[in-house]
Amino acid sequence: MNPNDLANFPPEQLERYVWDRLRGARNEAADPPLDHRMGLGPPEQFLICAANTSPDLRSRIINAVAANLRQLITDGACYPNGSSRDPIDDQQVASIAYLASMLHAHELAWALLCLALAWSAHMSYSPRRVTDGEFHVLRTIAQLQGPPVFESLWQHLWENGPRSLRGLVIHGWAGINPTEAIRHLGELLDTSEVANSHVVLKGLLDLKGCDANAMGSYAQALPKAKKQLLYSQLEEAGVTHDQLHTFLVAAAPPKMSHQAAP
Repeated sequence: MNPNDLANFPPEQLERYVWDRLRGARNEAADPPLDHRMGLGPPEQFLICAANTSPDLRSRIINAVAANLRQLITDGACYPNGSSRDPIDDQQVASIAYLASMLHAHELAWALLCLALAWSAHMSYSPRRVTDGEFHVLRTIAQLQGPPVFESLWQHLWENGPRSLRGLVIHGWAGINPTEAIRHLGELLDTSEVANSHVVLKGLLDLKGCDANAMGSYAQALPKAKKQLLYSQLEEAGVTHDQLHTFLVAAAPPKMSHQAAP
């Protein structure tokens, strides 16, 4: 199997090929051969390489992935009370999200958002661990999201989702509304379930509106101990000396102006 073969597939055959491959089918559809998902030949790799050979094939593969996602939604396999607890369904969702991310398939963001909103609503009244598929969907949404309507997902997950997700949630939130996301940095530092908050902070600094000056301005109103904790986390993250200096300047209390007595 090579990319030219895929290019000659009619739409229905390509959709079936993608479906079988992402579900790890051990039959003629697994050509080229499949490795395990964390190995050298995960099921998505050949599709990514093929999509990069031509814009037309990329578009056709994305359409096939979209058809796979629609089928999963139609079957109820992606919803909280459907068959999504099936590990094969969940890994297929993870693969679809990963492909969308690697192919920068912004056209899939809305469908992924619909899934995530259904999951997040369910988490409000039925707490549980996040599955691998759900995590990959959220991570891909954080990359592909566009209109402000996506902010409602992050706000809901922050308030009602598993606290262990807060590192990813605040990163996604900052991509839409950095000012609002930064206001929750203090809560992030208090969330013991987020083991590597310094890594989260490092990632936030790469987003527009989340620079060291913005973080310092937020920290200005924090208690001294919390401000020092935020500084030490930035330091542990390995940010530059200039960034640390910018943070400290912005975090310093405003100087009082003194007028001469009349």
